Amino acid sequence: MALAGISMTSFVARQAASRCHLWPAEARPDGVMLISLSGRIEDVTFGGALAVTLGLDRALARAGWSREALARLSKLIDPATQPALAPSTIVSVLGETDRWVPYDDGLAVTQQWRLPSANVFRYPLGHLGMPVQLTRDAAPFERLRQVLAGR
Repeated sequence: MALAGISMTSFVARQAASRCHLWPAEARPDGVMLISLSGRIEDVTFGGALAVTLGLDRALARAGWSREALARLSKLIDPATQPALAPSTIVSVLGETDRWVPYDDGLAVTQQWRLPSANVFRYPLGHLGMPVQLTRDAAPFERLRQVLAGR
């Protein structure tokens, strides 16, 4: 079984990939695909263009939230610093010009989690171009199929 997430749902998939060791063995994913993944929730909320465009940063400030306060809360809700699954079972897809979910944060996760280079796909496009790209290039999905087949 595979688990996948794109954009903010990749944050949820990262949560599962970092905490599934607490689940029954039969419930754990065999592979995970993280598309347009994010780093810490604080960075997406205060550093991503989508949050700024939607006015989330301003609404949080009006409600009394600061970046520092959210950073403290992030420690409770961010995925673990290392995956519970083998890095070889995790496939990542990143847009190098993504401003909505900052590319550098996603790339840092792939490095921190020590994903093999064969499992990291990078494209010279932004957030909204990713779904179209994935209809044109099935290589990330093929790699996930290989992971699930144990290759």
